[in-house]
Amino acid sequence: MSKVLNLLAVVVLSITIFSCTKGGSSSTTNGLTLKYEITTSSPIISRIGISYLNGTDQWESDTTFYTGSKWSKDVVITSTTRPFDCVFMAPGIGNSSNSITLASAGTVNCNIYINGDLKAHSTYNTTLSSGKNVVLSTTTSYIITP
Repeated sequence: MSKVLNLLAVVVLSITIFSCTKGGSSSTTNGLTLKYEITTSSPIISRIGISYLNGTDQWESDTTFYTGSKWSKDVVITSTTRPFDCVFMAPGIGNSSNSITLASAGTVNCNIYINGDLKAHSTYNTTLSSGKNVVLSTTTSYIITP
């Protein structure tokens, strides 16, 4: 069962990564503020890492969010390429963890804000796996167009 779940997580992440293609580009005003956010209804009790596209359209990882119930990352978008993909996922790319484990059954909420306005929201419910409340993977995205 564990091997099947690991394989499923790898397939979902692979599809997400390879489906994020960039279109043509056009010049727009810089200075958009992007905020990635994760909140959970119950504390996270497993080590996770988060991967996200930064303001210059490059993948970065944050592994400082090991436990707790909130994580956020503020990014200033300096890329003038449009459309611009805002994407983040947990567990992140290359992370050895294959799930997010919560202390009790609940939800993982993923939000993307542009200049303080909520633009994308995803909610993931935990499932019981080997006696643990887990979310296998999360991916949330938003595309900024000209």
